[in-house]
Amino acid sequence: QRPDEWGRVPAAAERTGAPGSAVCHSPTPRAFFKSHYESMRPRLVLNKIYSTGFEAVLVGGSRNGWRNASTPPLTRTIFRAFRPSPSSGPLLSAKTKLIKLSGMISKADSSTNLLRLFAENEELVNVIHLSNLWNKLGRQRDASDPRHRQEIRRMIRRTIDLIYSCSPRNLANIAHGAAKARLGSEETGILFEAIERATISKGLHGFNSRDLSNIVWAFATARVNAEKIYEIVANEAVQL
Repeated sequence: QRPDEWGRVPAAAERTGAPGSAVCHSPTPRAFFKSHYESMRPRLVLNKIYSTGFEAVLVGGSRNGWRNASTPPLTRTIFRAFRPSPSSGPLLSAKTKLIKLSGMISKADSSTNLLRLFAENEELVNVIHLSNLWNKLGRQRDASDPRHRQEIRRMIRRTIDLIYSCSPRNLANIAHGAAKARLGSEETGILFEAIERATISKGLHGFNSRDLSNIVWAFATARVNAEKIYEIVANEAVQL
């Protein structure tokens, strides 16, 4: 007869000496191995739910868990399928957030959207974001609208806080964008004074010809007196 679901083989009643009874012998080697393997096999347990899926945790007889080479390939595949992405939900890394914010700024198509992105992510905004924000803001025709004044002043304060961390290209882009935005005289004076100090402190080291021309054009367009910068740029041009 065939073994039952436990791998036991019932013997004939006449072989046991008890009419009508059935005796189950020990499991066959194959059935015993299968039962032992199933008991030691790591099990997939879904114990946490995130907004984007599940986190899978494997527990079993092996101390190494799912990293054990004996773990069946199918189990490892299921684990990877249910494991939450590192770039989603609460596990979203800071670097991923910065990259995502840069993309959103590049896609913004109005002063309102640009300033809203800044207001919502002010603590994350770095010098690269500010360079992109001012560059994009300079292309909008309504950046100097009085309804944007409060947000513009907040962005100027953030720019001044990070001004000495700006690279020459960042400084040039900020100055160029702010000049094109044609802000009020008070806001322009405060921002360009900080840009002038940062530019002079760098001594024009790292500035290429494009950056220098953008800086000079921005100060001239904004009608801000920058005699020191003009003098440094003139001396640099003579040396070239």
